[in-house]
This record gives sequence, C-alpha cells and structure tokens, in this order.
Amino acid sequence: MSRLSKYVKEKLVKVLVTALVVGSVAGNGTVTVQAASYGCMKSFLGKAYNFGIVAESLNQTAHMQSTFAVKNYTGNGQGVGDISQIGLGGYILIGNNTPEVKLESDFAKGVYGTFGGKQINDYVDEMIENVRQNCQAAADLSSENILVNNGKDSDQVDMNNYTIDLSNAGNGYSYIDLTGEYSKIQEGGLKLTVSDGQTLVITIKDDSVGIKRFFMNGQSSADQNIFNMADKVIFNLPNATNVSIQSSISGAIVAPEATVSYIGGTSMGWLVAKQITRTDSEWHQEVPNEIEPEESPAPSVSPNPETPGT
Repeated sequence: MSRLSKYVKEKLVKVLVTALVVGSVAGNGTVTVQAASYGCMKSFLGKAYNFGIVAESLNQTAHMQSTFAVKNYTGNGQGVGDISQIGLGGYILIGNNTPEVKLESDFAKGVYGTFGGKQINDYVDEMIENVRQNCQAAADLSSENILVNNGKDSDQVDMNNYTIDLSNAGNGYSYIDLTGEYSKIQEGGLKLTVSDGQTLVITIKDDSVGIKRFFMNGQSSADQNIFNMADKVIFNLPNATNVSIQSSISGAIVAPEATVSYIGGTSMGWLVAKQITRTDSEWHQEVPNEIEPEESPAPSVSPNPETPGT
C-alpha cells in the first residue's frame, strides 16, 4: 500500500468507503450513514444491530441483560434480565435446540427454530457474513485528521497515555489501525476523544486480542454510566481467532472468526463472534433500537420454515 500513489490510495479508499457505507450489504438493502453515530453502528452491523450478541454458539455462565441470536446455546442457569425494551422488543433467537433460558421478564421472548418465517441458523449466518464483509472492508481503511499521541513519535509514546483525538475529524466513521500496537497499550491507557456523530473504528489484525478498559472523553469504560460510549467505538478484529474481554468496555466488538474465551467486567454494546465460551461477567445491550422494520424480521414465529423471511 505504501508504494501506491496518493491518487490511487484516495481512489481505493473512496471505493471501499462507498462499498461499506452506502452500498447494498449482504441483502440488507441500501444503508446510508446518518449524522448520528448510531447510523454508523447500524450501517456496520446491519441486522446484528438488533441483538447484543450474535454468534454461532454461546455458553452463558453469568447473568446477562441482552438479547442474542445464536445457533447453539448452553448455560448454567444464569438469568437474562428484562430485555423487553431493547432489540426487537426482547427477542432471543436460538436455532438448534430449545433449552431453558431463564428469562426474568414476562415480556422477553425465547424463539427457537424459525423466526419471521426464516430458519434462525440461516439468519445468524447471514448476519455474521454481513459483518465479516464490513470487517474486511474497514480493515483496509485509514483516516486523516486523527491526532494520535499529540504528535509524538511512536518511540516516545507513554503506553499508559495513548491518545486518539477525533476533534479535527468530521462526523461518521474514522479509521485507525493499531495492529501490533494495541497489545502494548496498558490497561486503561487508551484515551479517546470522540464527539457525538462520530464513530471510531479501531482495526486490530492480530490473531489473539485482549480488549482492555479505556477512557473516552475523560470517562472510564468501567464506569456504571457507560451508555453514552457504546455507539462511538468499534473494535474491528477481522483476523482474530481468540478474543478475551479483560475488563469493562463499552462499544462494539466484531470478531467473526473468533472464539471469545472470556468476558470480564460488566460491558455494554454489541458482540459478534464465532463462539462465546465463557461470559464470566455481565453483557449488557445498548438501549436504542432504530433499525427500520423492513430491515428486521417480522416479530412473530412462523410454523412454516419455507416461508421467505424478511
């Protein structure tokens, strides 16, 4: 990439941005980034935006406050809190079996086999594939007008104070690649400045990634009031096969090839992965649900799996 002319680079970036932001993505229809950063999150996640967790398999080992859509589910009796006001009105989708998910709200809905006339397994595959394509497209992008480490050279950077500032960037996506660098940043050492209407996509192409607590606009991602962070950062892990969430974070973690082996600390946002083997701490789903009805499955169960889904 470094040998390409600036003109070619700009043309390539424009093509990739167009494909990611305003193109037709995996059957979801044309999606356009809105001024609000939830528009970016919806565009990146597609239908997976409606679920706090999307994965092929989930082993729930701690209480959750999130909807999820998975093919296979196991658990140890931990409950799912009141999710009636999030996602698609509290839907949990499980494709291959009908386990006893402990739903702590009369309004939460466990659906097995088919949903909106579509096989849940196919629906999960479609969501993961859509995110996979967006992960790969975003991994090739970088943005100007991002101030990193206040202009310091990399060999002078304090890994307890690694700063990324989008003050000079516009609304919408900004992209930065921290491959090889992120693992050196200390717990709580990542300091982000991100405004409303902006979404930072942090690409880490390492095979194994441990997501750490960070600060955004002076606020720790471990704070209880983390609702205003989740829409502003996407951890894009296109190559990761093993991911651990080492402490409380807020945002989206997209790792379509990965096994998430550990979730530590109460976290909030969206998680898309291949497998989730341990949820040792709570996962909470961000509250807003702004997907247009035509981009979501009908909130009903069809007895005929051959009925076309939406």
